[in-house]
Amino acid sequence: MQVNVSDSIQKPIHEVYNAIINPLKIVNYFTSAVSGNMKVGEEVDWEFKDADCTETIKILELEENAKLSFEWTASGQSARVDIQLTAKESNQTKITITEGSFDLKEEQVKRMMGQTHGWVDFICSLKAWLYTGVNIRNGQKT
Repeated sequence: MQVNVSDSIQKPIHEVYNAIINPLKIVNYFTSAVSGNMKVGEEVDWEFKDADCTETIKILELEENAKLSFEWTASGQSARVDIQLTAKESNQTKITITEGSFDLKEEQVKRMMGQTHGWVDFICSLKAWLYTGVNIRNGQKT
C-alpha cells in the first residue's frame, strides 16, 4: 500500500515547484530549517522544530517544474516519496504525492495514516503560504 494524496493549487507550476525545492521558501510553510540545496544524489536535512526532529532526505530525482523524488525514514522505515506536478492551466497546478510502500500489518497501516496526514498538512500549508504568505504551521505541536 502507498500514501497517495493530491490537490489543485491555483498558482503556476514554476511557482509551486520553486516553493518546494527552494530552501529559502520551504522554511516559510513546512520545515524550520534546510541544510542545503536539492541536487540529485545529495542528502539534505530538513529540521522540524515543532516535532523536535530532523529528517535526512536523499534526492533521487529532480525534474524542473515536474517532479521531486527522495528517500527518507520519517515513517520509521525507509520510503520513497514522489512529488509530481502537472500544469492544468497557466495558473493551476495539480500536485500528487505518493509515499510507500507499507504492508497491511496494523503498525504499518498506522504509519501510513500518519504519513497521509502529514502530506495533506504539507499541501494545505503550501497553499496557505502561496495564497496569503501565512505559515499555518507556526505554533503547531505534534
